[in-house]
Amino acid sequence: MSTLEFDSTLYPISAVRKAALDYAAIAKINVEKTAIGYRCRVETSQAPIEITMLEFANYVLALSCIRESAYDGD
Repeated sequence: MSTLEFDSTLYPISAVRKAALDYAAIAKINVEKTAIGYRCRVETSQAPIEITMLEFANYVLALSCIRESAYDGD
């Protein structure tokens, strides 16, 4: 099992949860609240866990950016 941490000041929980839901077909990812953000535990994955973690982190970032752009008039 591997862990990713996301700071809540940079990553909205909606992006983290959507990413975990979207990845459900290929990986089991548990999301839990921490004092500073969210911890995602990648328990199983159809692809190598290291690749899944990197792709998942990129996806959370992309979802966070999409959400941010909705506020700047784009």
